[in-house]
This record gives sequence, C-alpha cells and structure tokens, in this order.
Amino acid sequence: EIEKRTRGKMQCTVETLEQHAIPARQVRSLVRISWPTPGRRPGVPENDKSVTIRRCEAHVVGWIRVSSKQGGALRVDREGAKTNPTSPYLATRFPGEREAGKMEQLFRSETVQVCAGALVKPGDSRSYVFEFTLPPELPPSFTGSCFSISYGVVVETQLEGVGNIAPEPRQVQLPILVLSKRPPDTLHPIQVYCPGGAQHAFAASARPVEHGNINGG
Repeated sequence: EIEKRTRGKMQCTVETLEQHAIPARQVRSLVRISWPTPGRRPGVPENDKSVTIRRCEAHVVGWIRVSSKQGGALRVDREGAKTNPTSPYLATRFPGEREAGKMEQLFRSETVQVCAGALVKPGDSRSYVFEFTLPPELPPSFTGSCFSISYGVVVETQLEGVGNIAPEPRQVQLPILVLSKRPPDTLHPIQVYCPGGAQHAFAASARPVEHGNINGG
C-alpha cells in the first residue's frame, strides 16, 4: 500500500514494508520525500533550486467510527483513562464526530521526528524507516454495518517558508491492516490503549535509509 501527497514538485510517499500488522509486534513503514524530474533530459544539469524540509513527523493512530447510516452513538467511559490527545488528523478528517459520539480515538502513539532541515533538490530522493510496536490488546481492523475499526500511519510535512510566512503543513495517511485474534466487540475502546490505566510504550522511532539498506545496521 502506498499513499502519496504532492505539494508543487515535492512528493511525500508512505508505504508499508509488511503485508499486515500484528499487535505486540514491530511494524515498519517507509517514508520517502522526493522531487521527481520526469522531463529532464539525460546529461542536462539540474538548476540550483532547492527546498528545505522544515519538519517531517509521524505517528500511529487507531479509531472506531459509527457507520454514517446508523443513528446511534458510541458510549465511552473515560474515567481513569490515560490517553494521548486526539490526533489532529482525526479532528480534520472527521470534524465534529467525536463530540457527537460518532468517532472515538482508540490510541495514538507519540509523534516521532522523521527529519528536519533536510535540503532537497530536483531529482533528489530521501528515504526514512518509521518503526513502531502496536499495543498487544488491539482488536483487528474491521468494517461492519454498524461500526468500523481503522488504523493508520500519519505523516505530516512542512516546508521552510519565506520570512515570517510558513506554508501550511500537509498530512498523508497510510491505512494499516491489523490482524488480531481478539474480536472487535469484546474490548473497551479506551482499554485498548491503556488496559488497567497503564500506557503502552510504542517504542516508535525513525531513521534514514543508508545506501538503500532498509534493515539498517
């Protein structure tokens, strides 16, 4: 699976390195920032233009959502729950749904810096591996007539601005297929993230791909 977001000539691509994700196991995604030049003729030097990536960050998020055809709402007991703030991605994609009881965040990992201050020129491509471990209590990805459970890697990129004017950050989300033996109707949404009130350590990290070696080392 590949998700791409283009801003002008810049592209941010996110792809999975595994066919599916399993709770309590490491999951890897490849973040690639590039400036393709499809019309460049061989032997013709590139111009001196360049773009600086002010910041590129990634986090993992999971959510449960009531079907738009259903008139009910989620009933969530947040007493004693310790969850991270709602992902800006969910607030933007489903405006007002959390307040209306139509969508609830299951979990959100810490935000990891993928890169900052990277200089990209026409024809350049920079790749980074974003790694994380999903909580062991997660229900599987699920789509039903009443509700759905979804997961995704969210990557936010912002280019360097001119003077005091900074371009708006752009987000791209790559869906993750989570396989689990736990049925989606047996776990409390908040307990998914913090069973017993204890937060899960996602052990999320990002590193550059050196000489095409995705596995590092």
